[in-house]
Amino acid sequence: MMLRGLLLKIETGQPLSEKQEKKLASRLYLIPSFSRALMNLFFGVLILILVLMAYTNTIKEVEPAILYLASFVVFLVYLYVTIFPKRKNIMKYLQAVEKFYETKFEGLDHFDLYYIGQHKSPHIRSLRSSKIYLLSDGFHILFIDDYFKDTAYQLPSYLSNGQTIYMRVIDKDKNDQSRILLDVSMIENFRLSNDDYPVDKKVKIKKYETYFKNFLDQNQYMTDRHYVTLKLNNGTVFRLSYKSYDCLKKSLPLREVV
Repeated sequence: MMLRGLLLKIETGQPLSEKQEKKLASRLYLIPSFSRALMNLFFGVLILILVLMAYTNTIKEVEPAILYLASFVVFLVYLYVTIFPKRKNIMKYLQAVEKFYETKFEGLDHFDLYYIGQHKSPHIRSLRSSKIYLLSDGFHILFIDDYFKDTAYQLPSYLSNGQTIYMRVIDKDKNDQSRILLDVSMIENFRLSNDDYPVDKKVKIKKYETYFKNFLDQNQYMTDRHYVTLKLNNGTVFRLSYKSYDCLKKSLPLREVV
């Protein structure tokens, strides 16, 4: 299956088979390929030959500077046919994910969006992921389960803030029922356990910041000392990432327990 077909499945929320996941990883240049290995060898040998010929002045009729220039041009061609296609395809992948969520979050433009960690509770079966989406418009709190799961294929570090990240695909066990909507009147209180939580590291390249923050970042931002407890009037308790604190503070300023 071509890259476009695989990305279309992501855009429309269709799970990929293991074989398709591997194919996608290959199209994103995340796993070795025999054809790419041959191409790398070809360019490497060609550049080495040109540099050696220039250094030893093997061809008397050709100035060494011209051979050095030729090796540099070949190197630029190598970058053009290897590095740039990889970045282009990864960007297409991220844009496919963005289109998927534009559909899933349609009508929620007026909600503030946060991607937070949670302590998975057997009593809250609608939310099965360790990372979930928290949305708020000041009157409602909406929890939406993460529709994606990690694969074994590692993405380049330039997409992150230094932490290891992986290609993500649709999780077949998630659906549109994996969400909880709360009116703020249903919330009794919330509490931040400790306010000395670590400062976030910045993403290396700013244009990927939103993709990392709202999709690729699988750090839960929770420790034994740093978390938020949200308690409902019916006694249900959510244990959430400290990333949820700003949202709850903004939406429920009078219900914080210090």
